[in-house]
Amino acid sequence: MKVDRITLEPGLDVLIYSHDLWLHNAASRAWTMVTSGLSAFKHREITLTILRTDAANDSFPKGVLNYVPALKHFAEQGRILNSDDISGYRAPGPFQLAGFVGLAFFEAPPIAGVGVPIDALTGLFLTEAELAMASRCSVRRVLNQLGKSMRHFPAPYWSDPLRASVYAPGDADQSILTKLPNVKVRQASATSQGEVIRLSIPRSFANALIERITNGESSAVLPGWNPASDAALVWSPGQQEPEAIFADGTQPSMFAVNYVALVPSDSAQNQIRFIEDGYVALLSLQSKRELLEALGKGMPYTFHDSDQTYVLQILVT
Repeated sequence: MKVDRITLEPGLDVLIYSHDLWLHNAASRAWTMVTSGLSAFKHREITLTILRTDAANDSFPKGVLNYVPALKHFAEQGRILNSDDISGYRAPGPFQLAGFVGLAFFEAPPIAGVGVPIDALTGLFLTEAELAMASRCSVRRVLNQLGKSMRHFPAPYWSDPLRASVYAPGDADQSILTKLPNVKVRQASATSQGEVIRLSIPRSFANALIERITNGESSAVLPGWNPASDAALVWSPGQQEPEAIFADGTQPSMFAVNYVALVPSDSAQNQIRFIEDGYVALLSLQSKRELLEALGKGMPYTFHDSDQTYVLQILVT
């Protein structure tokens, strides 16, 4: 393994590790860039792992290096990236790396031989169509789909410049999430086990949800990642059946759900429907009143749909 330190600005360095990744029973040459200095600006350090597709090129992509001072500049402005956030640009973007124009961030995993800082984020490069899906619908949807494509649960931590995009231009327009008001709640989690769906929300969002339901507003809650999940739902346009990704050799029992939409109505009956990679719950007038009361007290609330197919549990944590 080779390690180079590059000073980008005073107080802002990167370490470039040249190493091998063992992927699908084969060694792949890779770089991992680790920032040093973003924490001084109250930003988590960043790791970026990129497969080396050109054996003759020994230089880390210059456009990616130039992106790091931009992160520092964003942090100075109070624009702090966190898990399930994205950073994106108009094409062609600054990275000068294949057709990538954005990054999706999540908790950095350990990498053998690489000094990954505690609490670091890792970034996964996105194409223009993937960035559109992540920004308009769900970051986790894109990460899960990349996990399926690259056969790594829950999502790959490396970027392959030669890979195909998992979404096409216009795919985001076909999603129900572009038609429902959605709210990203990083501290929330949503899972399904059989017919039981569980949505856990923080108290801070419960108060906002009360206001939205009282005003008759729909809310598609986009949760953070629940590490107890051993599978994750995936979706792409034209998909006819539910699909999921899970770790090899496991029997999945808890599926990560990419959204739960709560739609208040004046109906006499509840309806809960599985759509794409999440659930839409149409709240009856009675359930709406009961849910508002439960949320106000910080109490859990459970209701069935009219045909007893699904059960939705809403927890305030």
